[in-house]
Amino acid sequence: MGGLTPIPAIVERVLITSDLSFDGFENIAVASQMDRMRGRAGSTVLLTGQLNAATTGHPRDPERWRIVNTSPMEYPFRLHVGPLDENGVRKIHTLGAVRGWQAR
Repeated sequence: MGGLTPIPAIVERVLITSDLSFDGFENIAVASQMDRMRGRAGSTVLLTGQLNAATTGHPRDPERWRIVNTSPMEYPFRLHVGPLDENGVRKIHTLGAVRGWQAR
């Protein structure tokens, strides 16, 4: 694999990001012609179809996360990954687009 060192992981997860915009009635907003031409970027970022996603795990088990970004957003976004709670649940919140970001 091109000289990459494999990372041992007990759990592998595929997390899919997407973004949506909603109208005033909490329905998915219809994208205008201009939005479709520019690559509509929604105001709400979802992770695997959830607004406030959560995973379960064990604190000592290494995990490999493969994140698939399906969003046409111009800017990247941030994920806040919380610690595992007493029930082994980890909250993951999307923090929206990082404005002013530039690829290097």
